[in-house]
Amino acid sequence: MTRLPIRIAAAIILFFSFLLFLSGYILQQQSLHALEKAIAPTALPPTPPPPPPRHKLKSQSSLSSSPQLYLPALPPTIAYLQSVKSKSSLCNTLMLFSDLHTLRNSAARILYYPSSWDHDPSTGTWSRLLHTAKFRYNVLLHPLPEVTQKSVLAAAFNETQYKRVVWLDDAGTLLQSLDELLLTLPPAVVAVPRGWEGRFWVVTPGEAEAERVEAWTGEKGVYEGHMLVLPPRPWVVGIGEFRRGNGKHEGYLWPGQKWDPEEVREEVAYVSFHDEGVRMPWFGVESGKRPGGKEGEVWEGLYRRWERGRGEVCGLDLEPVR
Repeated sequence: MTRLPIRIAAAIILFFSFLLFLSGYILQQQSLHALEKAIAPTALPPTPPPPPPRHKLKSQSSLSSSPQLYLPALPPTIAYLQSVKSKSSLCNTLMLFSDLHTLRNSAARILYYPSSWDHDPSTGTWSRLLHTAKFRYNVLLHPLPEVTQKSVLAAAFNETQYKRVVWLDDAGTLLQSLDELLLTLPPAVVAVPRGWEGRFWVVTPGEAEAERVEAWTGEKGVYEGHMLVLPPRPWVVGIGEFRRGNGKHEGYLWPGQKWDPEEVREEVAYVSFHDEGVRMPWFGVESGKRPGGKEGEVWEGLYRRWERGRGEVCGLDLEPVR
């Protein structure tokens, strides 16, 4: 009889112990959930989408393939002029425009040619080269009734949409841009490098000057003695300068300067192939005329450069020596 109450009491103690354990476990879990909730990071409101990026305004010289908004190209304020009398000279002219294209020059390009060509039904190399000038090199083709130094100069003065224009003889090659000269030259109606009259003209257009040239009937040039004379370096050099030898370059160098043919080659803008006693480059290189030393390397390199350009730009071989 005494064992039954003991068993009952033990069962009651175990039951309440279980209840106590269960309540403690429940309280522990509630505390853990409360603690986790307290230390859990607060959910942030959704981030609004970023505003669309501003379009960058970039100059034409820095175009890229990425979608950008570009400023419209400004009309050029300077122009490079060429004139051609005969169809056989078209390649020389085209090569100068190709030089500008290679230099990525954005100035206007203008070609004066005889208007009679517009009525010539024949086709051939000359018409192909004109087509190439217009559509590949963006050359403006301006026909003239006759192509003379006077008519070309008058036409250049009539290009009043430009602040400055430069006319270059086609028997040469352009190694550097002349833009700096055209944009920074002091005010002058006509400017010419010393000794280069008739082969290198810088003109400030104006209708009054065009009329003056058209009306001129004097024997001398209308601007002879009335033009701004420029030092030739670094704008122009004749190919014959490399055959003069040391100590014979006073007409080209500034006082105190030393002759360095490689330095001249690197800095000069325009090289003319007019050289007394040496045939023009379209007849090939006269190896017997080549000077020695560094001068000879530069001299022949310029001829070879022109020779390659004739084939690549015009698709023409050298002409046979006459």
